[in-house]
Amino acid sequence: MRNLSHEIAALLRPFMEPGSANNLTADEIREWLIGLIADYAEEYAGRPNLLGATPMWDILAADCDPERDAVFAAAILSGETVQFLVGRGRSKDVRRFGDSEFPDNPLDVIDALKARFTVTGQVAQFGREDVDAWLK
Repeated sequence: MRNLSHEIAALLRPFMEPGSANNLTADEIREWLIGLIADYAEEYAGRPNLLGATPMWDILAADCDPERDAVFAAAILSGETVQFLVGRGRSKDVRRFGDSEFPDNPLDVIDALKARFTVTGQVAQFGREDVDAWLK
């Protein structure tokens, strides 16, 4: 079994700013992901045939101090895969992206984030089995 706490902490490390309120931890991402997966399952509860076939995404940003860059993590749930991308950008720009300036297709979110913000070199991809084990 993969150690997702360790892997996600490693993804976050290059974007952390000592003393900043705009940092994320693997534990915060874990708690956020628990809610995201529950929302995903609830949204498709009446249509289980669409649950794995319809991608969903969300972004978590640490943007407490608007004068500093926000650190963010984006997750795309698609079938048996969860993709993560971590990065940083101006707080108001990250918030605007998450609120209204995202692409219609969830599968295009990663490319849009890469084009707009400083992000990790590659997307981390985890199987749902590993993610589910980490969330328990």
